[in-house]
Amino acid sequence: MRTPDASRRTRWTALLLVAGSAAFAGAAAPASATSPLGSLDVTKYGVVWTVPAMAEVNVESGLAFGHGERRFDLYRPPATAGAAGTGTVPALVFVNVTGAPFQEWQIYRDWARLAAAHGIAGVVYQSDAADSSASLTALFEHLRRHGAELGIDPARLAIWACSANVSLALPWLHAEPRPEVAAAVLYYGHSPAPQLRTDLPVFYVLAGRDSPMIKEGIRGLFAQAVTEAAPWTMVEAPTLPHAFDALDESVESRRVVKQTIAWLVDRLVTPPPAGPVPDLARQALTATYGQDWAAAGTALRAMLKAEPGSREVVTALGSVLARGGESVAAIPVLRQAIALGEDSAQVHLNLGQALVRTDELDEGFAELARAVEAGASPGFVYNQLGVPAMQRGDMATAIRIWEGAVAATAALPQAAAVHRTVIYNLACAHARAGQSDAAFERLGQTIALGFGPRAIIARDEDLVSLRADPRFGALLEKVAPSP
Repeated sequence: MRTPDASRRTRWTALLLVAGSAAFAGAAAPASATSPLGSLDVTKYGVVWTVPAMAEVNVESGLAFGHGERRFDLYRPPATAGAAGTGTVPALVFVNVTGAPFQEWQIYRDWARLAAAHGIAGVVYQSDAADSSASLTALFEHLRRHGAELGIDPARLAIWACSANVSLALPWLHAEPRPEVAAAVLYYGHSPAPQLRTDLPVFYVLAGRDSPMIKEGIRGLFAQAVTEAAPWTMVEAPTLPHAFDALDESVESRRVVKQTIAWLVDRLVTPPPAGPVPDLARQALTATYGQDWAAAGTALRAMLKAEPGSREVVTALGSVLARGGESVAAIPVLRQAIALGEDSAQVHLNLGQALVRTDELDEGFAELARAVEAGASPGFVYNQLGVPAMQRGDMATAIRIWEGAVAATAALPQAAAVHRTVIYNLACAHARAGQSDAAFERLGQTIALGFGPRAIIARDEDLVSLRADPRFGALLEKVAPSP
């Protein structure tokens, strides 16, 4: 069965809403927006959260763009009414894919007033339904060229799109670089996007009582944004319907609208004030938590110039070097930290791991033992110790490391599970090295000690070379099945 593509289906959903509202309005006797019964024409309803300053917004209607062929209405923030040339404000463009007369829809009038009441000019425009992308492009080109004349900052433009209008906004935003677009708000609509921009903040709302098709499409985009590390603020509003900002009078609906405005103000009008000037310690910690080991090392070395011999700073530098893979450089620094009196489990762990990675196994395992004595978890110390060598294909080194870990954990009665694990890892290293007899010997040992479940062993790609050997099946029979 053929089905329409996602963008066409999304657009059709909104067109149905428009057509449906008109049909209801025609069938519903003379009920109006002022009737006690209300109106069945959705275009008569404004935004559910309002503020008093909306009444002070000045509207300039019928401004021309696109070679004079199209018109837009400009909603000015109260403080800038008639102030073109004396200062500029950001602007929010309300995307129109259907060509509907949004200037007459109360929801767009109210949203534009609400934005303007918070210092963001609102722009509601005429669109050519036959080429809505060209209309949007022409409008942004007009704002870019003539923004200063209008009192608009052309470097602080944003878009707002809902429902089917997202099927225009999302592809348009990502089709090519648009540096003038500083932010985007997308409500209850979706469209495929081959690749998301990682430089564009997006506020995206999923209405939990929307159609399954729309929710599925939006959740797919949310997953894509996470995968591609796009700077999206993703909001799921489980109790809200499609068009909640116009129709749903609940506290949750008003809260989402208010949250949207706050997000826009934060990005376009008044970003959070700067905090304290970052000192070197803050820079080092920020880089460390961001796993930028080079930047952390630079900040810590600068601290050492100001505080030579600081045990705290030397210890931190040694840790950063070790965690950043600079084992050779880390070893003397960590030794210096210990000489200065540092005796934490972490410093011994870092030094032990660095020594093991540089093949100084005897001293390395001695330091790891000290880390365990100082309170480090045996599993944290030993379970992954030989993994880096296996990942780079150095099975000879991996075998030596795992043999050391087996010996170290055998002496730890509280580490029986860890002991089984490192024996298993040693078996895997032997198998990958083509040493099947040694691999079966170690595999038999760990199974006898209770290693399992069976599925882990049966599916482990490190043991693929053993699977055709009858001994492999015989050993598997001794392992408890997966629960």
